[in-house]
Amino acid sequence: MKMRLLSISLLILTAGLGCDSFSYPFTQVSGPHEMSFTTAGSGTVSIVVKNDCLEEVMVLEPGVQVAGGTSVSRTWDLDDGDGEPVEDGLYFVEASLDSAVFSTILLEVSR
Repeated sequence: MKMRLLSISLLILTAGLGCDSFSYPFTQVSGPHEMSFTTAGSGTVSIVVKNDCLEEVMVLEPGVQVAGGTSVSRTWDLDDGDGEPVEDGLYFVEASLDSAVFSTILLEVSR
């Protein structure tokens, strides 16, 4: 419940600030979306999609060993881990290096 309130608060805050396409923090997507992450160090990279309650929806990369400065690209087809289309809404794509999140992409799925 706290996470849903957080995401609702974020939407109200961004709407209240008069956000436009330059300041809205979510990239709007309606179909498969490719993302690329570049690591600063060496280690194991994992990429996970979470919903607006920060529940894991899909694992795009369970763990790949990389050297520092390596770019890792993955495409999310907007399906969940069971192959079902996700609901329209807000999603967070987190890239982690050795379990520490180093980058987050914010997506708004709208079909």
